[in-house]
Amino acid sequence: NELYAKQGRAATNEMAVKTRQLFAADTSLMGYFNRTFDNGKWDGFMDQPFIGYRSWDQPKENNLDAIDLKEIDIPDSASMGVAVEGSKDSWPAMEHGARSTGHVPVLPGFDPFNEQRHYIDVFNRGKIPFRFTAAADKPWIEVSLSSGEIDKQTKLWITIDWVKAPQGNLSGTVTVSGTGHDVSIEIKAVNPTAVTRKTLEGFVEEDGDVSIEGAHYTALTGQGKNRWINVQDYGRTLSGMRATSPVDYPPAVPGKNAPCLEYRMYLYDSGKVNVEGIFGPSLNFNPAHGLKYAIAFDNQPPKIVTLVPKNYNSWGFNFNWALSVMNNARYSDTSFTLKKPGYHTLKIWMVDAGPVLEKIVVKCGRQPNPPPRSRMGKRPFMPFTDMRKSYLGPPESFHKGVANEKAD
Repeated sequence: NELYAKQGRAATNEMAVKTRQLFAADTSLMGYFNRTFDNGKWDGFMDQPFIGYRSWDQPKENNLDAIDLKEIDIPDSASMGVAVEGSKDSWPAMEHGARSTGHVPVLPGFDPFNEQRHYIDVFNRGKIPFRFTAAADKPWIEVSLSSGEIDKQTKLWITIDWVKAPQGNLSGTVTVSGTGHDVSIEIKAVNPTAVTRKTLEGFVEEDGDVSIEGAHYTALTGQGKNRWINVQDYGRTLSGMRATSPVDYPPAVPGKNAPCLEYRMYLYDSGKVNVEGIFGPSLNFNPAHGLKYAIAFDNQPPKIVTLVPKNYNSWGFNFNWALSVMNNARYSDTSFTLKKPGYHTLKIWMVDAGPVLEKIVVKCGRQPNPPPRSRMGKRPFMPFTDMRKSYLGPPESFHKGVANEKAD
C-alpha cells in the first residue's frame, strides 16, 4: 500500500482495504478459537497482542496504528505508470503525487548461469482502462506480453534467449508505450566466453554479487585439533561453519596452524570488492581473546578481522550488542583489490575458537550506504545496503563442485 501510494497506482486504495480485511480475519480467528476450541476451555489463551508494537512493550490490544495506510485520489482519466523490479521509483514522472526520479529504469542483470527472469510492472494511475504495447530492441530479449489492456496493473516478465544472445557484455531496451507515453527500460546481460554452465568450477557472480553459504566451500584444510565444523540447520539460512579447538588452546596463526575454508569463484571484472561475512551472534566467552578470524583472496596476505574485541561488555547501552540480537547475526566488512577478472579463491582462516560463519556475500564494485545513527549518536556497523535490501542477503549464487550440497 505504501509503495503503491508513492507510485500513484490505481490499486493503492485496494491494498488499504485488503490490509484491514486481513486484520479483521486474524481477529476473527482468535475469537473463533476462544469460543469453539474444546467448548471454550482455552478461552483467552491466544489473546496476547502481537500486531501494533511500537516499542518492546506490547500494545493493550492488536491494532493498525503503527501502519500508516495510504488512500489517494484516483483521476478519472487513464494514465500509464511503469515500475521495475528492485526499485521503488516509477515512470513517467507525475506532476503531483507519485515519486519518480530522473534516472533511467534498469532491470537487475541477466547471465546464462542463473537464467534469471525479471519483471516490469505496467499499471494504471487512473480509473479508465488503457491499451499498452511492449517491445524489445534486440532479438535475444524476450517479453512475456507484447500488448494488452490495463485495468489496474499487470506484470511483464523479461527473459533472455541465450541461444540467440552474442557473447560479452550485452545491453538493450524494452520500451513500454501507453496513454501517450513511452518508457524505455535498460536491459543488461553478460554472456562470458571463458566459462560456461558446464565448465564452471565453484561460484559465479550474479548481478554484481557472489552469495555463498558457509558450508558450501570448495576446499577445506584442517590443522590437527583446530577445525571448522559444519553445524547443520544453525543460523538464518542453511547452516554454520564453527571454528573450534580444544579448551585453552591459544589463537591459531594463518599459514601455520589455522584451518582454512576456501571458496572458488568466477568474477567478471577486476578492481575493488567488499566481502561481507555473516556470522552467528556469539559473545567473547573467553574475554581475554575476543573473537577473530582471517581472510584473503588468492595469495594475498591474510587480514585479521575482529568480530568481538577482547574485554567486550554487552551490558548497558551497547548498541552493537542490541543489533546482533535483533539481526541474530554479526556482520563484518573487508575490502580487497583484485587485479584481473576470472577465477579467484577466497580464503577464511580460523584465529579464535567460537565464530560461526553462516554466509558470505562478495560485493563487486558496490559500496555500502551509511548506516542509520543510533539514539546515542554513533553509527553502528550494519550489513550492506543497496537498491535491493534484504534481511537474509541475496540468494545463493549458481555454483558447481562444492561441499555439503546434500545439506540443501
